[in-house]
Amino acid sequence: MVRPKIWNIKTSVAQYYVDNLSEEGKKGQKEKLAQGWLPTKPPIGYKTVGEDGHKIHVIDETTAPLIKKMFELYAQGNYSLTKITETMKKEGLRNQNNNIIVKSRIHQLLQDPLYIGKNRWLGVDYAGQQATFISVDIFNNVQRQLKSKNAPKINKHNYLFKGFMKC
Repeated sequence: MVRPKIWNIKTSVAQYYVDNLSEEGKKGQKEKLAQGWLPTKPPIGYKTVGEDGHKIHVIDETTAPLIKKMFELYAQGNYSLTKITETMKKEGLRNQNNNIIVKSRIHQLLQDPLYIGKNRWLGVDYAGQQATFISVDIFNNVQRQLKSKNAPKINKHNYLFKGFMKC
């Protein structure tokens, strides 16, 4: 009968350790946000530099021009998400693992305010310290395009006798 009591004590100590570790992690994330830095890996277009505990996000010279081009093309209003995804694939935009970026991730990137100097964490925007390479005007135009009901429609097929016959 002594064993279950010791087991209960050990599980209580382990639970306290896990809870404390979670609180310390959240406290560290809030401190990083207060300093103006995102406490996770940055999106494509940025890279992380520095030593442990003092890492910051700087512009990645290889992917930032492609991300900028993606924003500029989409802001024109002539590209759907599918078309911009295909275009960026042809341009050579890849993620950190050198994989192509899928349409849903392109959509997330186009909505990320980090590119204009805001760190979004758990749905709240914080002022960021990172350098930006997307203008606020282009970003806002992209947001309007994304929310618009009139996204460009792209026909995949040009049928030979399209429009000649009616039912």
